[in-house]
Amino acid sequence: MAAADELWTDGSRIATWLNALDLKFRLWGFSTMSRKQYSRLDRDEEEEEGKLALNPFADPMVAELWKLKYENAQYECRHIFDPDVRWTREEERRVVHRLDLRICLWACIMFFALQVDRGNLAQAVSDDMLQDLSLDTNDYNKGNTIFLITFVCAELPSQLVSKKIGPDRWIPSEMHNRQGITLGALWEAAMDYDLWPLYAVGLISFIPPSPVGTYLTLTLRSLGFNSIETSLLAIPSGILHIIMLLVVTRLSERYNERTLFSMLQNIWILPCLLALRFWPGVVSDAWGTFWLITTLLGYPYSQAIIVGWISRNSNAVSTRGVSVALYNILMQVGNIYANSIYKEQDKPLYRHGNLILIAINFIAIALFAFLKVYYLLRNRYRDSLWRQMTPLEQQNYSRYTEDKGSKRLDFRFAH
Repeated sequence: MAAADELWTDGSRIATWLNALDLKFRLWGFSTMSRKQYSRLDRDEEEEEGKLALNPFADPMVAELWKLKYENAQYECRHIFDPDVRWTREEERRVVHRLDLRICLWACIMFFALQVDRGNLAQAVSDDMLQDLSLDTNDYNKGNTIFLITFVCAELPSQLVSKKIGPDRWIPSEMHNRQGITLGALWEAAMDYDLWPLYAVGLISFIPPSPVGTYLTLTLRSLGFNSIETSLLAIPSGILHIIMLLVVTRLSERYNERTLFSMLQNIWILPCLLALRFWPGVVSDAWGTFWLITTLLGYPYSQAIIVGWISRNSNAVSTRGVSVALYNILMQVGNIYANSIYKEQDKPLYRHGNLILIAINFIAIALFAFLKVYYLLRNRYRDSLWRQMTPLEQQNYSRYTEDKGSKRLDFRFAH
């Protein structure tokens, strides 16, 4: 089998050499084919090239860089890495479709089960659970806080165990590569200051809609709707939320723009929060309040964009899982704080709480703007350093540098 592969490779090289030789003959005025044959051959080659998908490893320097990176990381599939492989767009489409069907579909089903379990408490309070247990909304806040604290405490250990023994043995929805995590890798991920702005986004930007969503069923009951009506009226915001999540994520991928599409969630939320605070018809106009809250909670959720963003900007197989876990922990810490914003003494209008949410929302928008400028300036600084190096120095750096992950001079931050 090896001999056959070598023979095929040698044959391909010979064919390439003969084609190049024939091209030289053509340039010199001596051709072995007619002009019509050349025209047909050129058309066939252009048509074939048009069918091929883009190979990110077509550049030999890029291929060598990733070969070394996979080897240093002891990547589990590195033995089959072939930068010279070619495939068509149709073949790529079929592979992506198969992955969507066999992996992503089941991940979606398991996350659906997770959300059903998480949503039980909100449905329970719509049927007077707090009154039945002689509890008030402050107690409700404490219950949600206890859940989030235990969630945060289990997040990182779960990631570490999953990485160590394999996600297929630990959490079947788990999507990260199997790679053992050490305390050194954990410290490396935590001290990567270029990711700190994204961590701050996770901490701040999801706070403004959180209390409104947590209190949705309680608010609907206070508007005079019964428990069945409340359960049904909670559906439209969920549907809108799903649609906007898919739309904003798709647009971000299509236009290769993360900051502006992620910021869109807080821009969407802002006028709704202002209306909740200053509109005289809040609560007194039951249907107007319902549509206002539904619009707010249907905001374009940027979680998928930011998680992929952090993984990309980590630029390291060994630390990206920890980076995502740290981001998620900080996001839940923000939710813990969000559960203390709406208080019993502030109901039913929650004017003080909504003022706090408006202020935090402005901070989130400013943070996204800072994030955009920060990564632009970081990339420009690295460009200037890179241009000062000769092509040979650039090649040697790409191959032999000890800089890792996002610290590499040949890496540019996505934004």
